[in-house]
Amino acid sequence: NALKWKSEQEARYQDPRNVLKRRLDSIYVQLFIFILIVTDLAIFAVGEAVDTADWKETILIVTFVILGIYVLEILLRIYAMRPEIFFKDPLEVLDLIVVIASL
Repeated sequence: NALKWKSEQEARYQDPRNVLKRRLDSIYVQLFIFILIVTDLAIFAVGEAVDTADWKETILIVTFVILGIYVLEILLRIYAMRPEIFFKDPLEVLDLIVVIASL
């Protein structure tokens, strides 16, 4: 029985969704997302001060790339956590609302 329980635990640990969830929750991914948020805020502040069309277009492109990364992260989280768990977590839902509002 103990061996069966251990093999079930190992299988659950190696499940692709669980592996993805651990990766998304890792300090490296969280730090990357935090840096993206700070960068996005800085770009927004610079975008308000810039008058030239070339810079505004570049800023718009960078903003859309960052937004694409946010959307990808949300979609991966929904897959990794399973929708029924994702939508029960208020912070995840708040994250989703903020990303949708940004679109």
